[in-house]
Amino acid sequence: MDWNKARRSGGSPFAALMAMVQWLSACVNVLRPVRAFRHYSLQRGPLMSAGIGFNMFFSITGLLTTGFSIAGLVLRGQPALLDTIVSSVAQSAPGLLKVNGGQGLVDPQDMLNPDGLGWTAVIGSLVTIVTSLRWISGIREGLRGVLNLPPLLLNPILLKLRDAGILLLLGVALVISAGASLVFGTAARWVTDFLRLDDVLAGPLTTSIKIGVPLVLGWVTAFVMYRLAAGLKLSRRALLEGTILAAVGTTVLQIFSTELLAGAGRNPILASFAIIIGLLIWFNLVSQVYLVSAGWAAVREADARDTSGASSRKTILGAKRTNPHT
Repeated sequence: MDWNKARRSGGSPFAALMAMVQWLSACVNVLRPVRAFRHYSLQRGPLMSAGIGFNMFFSITGLLTTGFSIAGLVLRGQPALLDTIVSSVAQSAPGLLKVNGGQGLVDPQDMLNPDGLGWTAVIGSLVTIVTSLRWISGIREGLRGVLNLPPLLLNPILLKLRDAGILLLLGVALVISAGASLVFGTAARWVTDFLRLDDVLAGPLTTSIKIGVPLVLGWVTAFVMYRLAAGLKLSRRALLEGTILAAVGTTVLQIFSTELLAGAGRNPILASFAIIIGLLIWFNLVSQVYLVSAGWAAVREADARDTSGASSRKTILGAKRTNPHT
């Protein structure tokens, strides 16, 4: 290696230092996280993430109006479940809903009132849903683009129907997760009251529920996007690692969402548009998490096909002696 040669040749300390820097850089570049991020960058991941986040922002309002109107009609007799659904949506997209007296783009109570749900509203909702499906199409093209796959060739009408079915499936998953959060939260409070646990002991139990349920919902959403929306046919390990990484990334973003949105409001120029700017930043970050996780899955899939490197010595974080797949 150049570093060993520089040391043995008795060259200048600067040459030895530069050789050591190159050696360390080579060691870092073969780590799987670095290779995954390089692959994401080389496939224009940041640019695609910006486009997907932009589509998400303009699609979410129509979807919320229709979804909350249907939820208010179907779940009218379940106010606790409705409140949990509102909390889940507010946590998934911070700054979108006005909850607990805070700032938000829309008031969920205005959308949960189904009294004005006539034929005109139904037709308008259908048009809104079809228009709002662009964000699913954007995620599909982004995931397939990162994995160097061509666009999914299907009949446009069938593709829209498929995306609508995916949207319905995600809505059902949201309701189920909200119900699970309500049940587990109630059970945790009952156990806490029954055993008279202190806050020191009850706190971790409540926190685990608040983190665990969104984490499972995030994984289900990522799995649906990978397999159904994008039609990715990955190995089991690549699919599992990619979806888990996406779920963990979105959950971490939710945990630090308050700090992210507060940062947008500190700029005096953007203060009057803090909610809109915060949502744009949020959707962009979520899109980047999905595409970076797709980059990880692409590198993992390439490593699985690399039979020549199967016997190579591996080190931490999936580093290999073979050349990085980018």
